[in-house]
Amino acid sequence: MGLKRDVAGELAKAARENGLHFGVSYHFAEHWFFFHPGKLIDSDVNDPEYADFYGLAQPEDTSPDEAFLDHWL
Repeated sequence: MGLKRDVAGELAKAARENGLHFGVSYHFAEHWFFFHPGKLIDSDVNDPEYADFYGLAQPEDTSPDEAFLDHWL
């Protein structure tokens, strides 16, 4: 599955070779506040078909569960 290559590593190498800073981030925790408005309308964040792309939006009044925390770690 996937590209079968280290795309992040290639980007990091190219950035550093050109004097640029490089970093990555992981925004799944935003599913508890950023994507929540998408749950209130007909949107892709409500469709499990797109879960691999977006992750599933989570209700604002809940906390991350053990499965999320294991995935994040």
